[in-house]
Amino acid sequence: MRWVSLIFVGISALGCGNKDAAKPAKGSAAAIATHQTAPDHAPALPAPGATGGQHDDAWRTETAKTIQAVAPDLSNVTCHQIDCSATLTAASQDELVARAERLQAEDSLKQLDDARGIVLSAPVYKDGKASMTIRILFDQ
Repeated sequence: MRWVSLIFVGISALGCGNKDAAKPAKGSAAAIATHQTAPDHAPALPAPGATGGQHDDAWRTETAKTIQAVAPDLSNVTCHQIDCSATLTAASQDELVARAERLQAEDSLKQLDDARGIVLSAPVYKDGKASMTIRILFDQ
């Protein structure tokens, strides 16, 4: 009998609470936050060769030479207005990963003072080789 009355009191207490108190007011910051969702994809990077930068032809030529000097594993080094792109190729996925890690060492692409970021693409497998595109973003 004692247990029954405790259960009855517990059910009564739960049922008598203010049901609207737990819900945030419509239009409030809490209500808006509960309806926000994560984006479906990461923010878009500038398109390769995007215009609007302050870099001229001399900067592009010199930067491409500098990148080739500090990272001789890269091929097809091409510089645009605000970024440079290059291709990293290897015989296997393990070798590609090892080369990509070397590019991020202090004595490689991190030497570029005005670079603000390095973006690696997903590996592509073609003709028995693995490759990826490297983009180096620069301050404008």
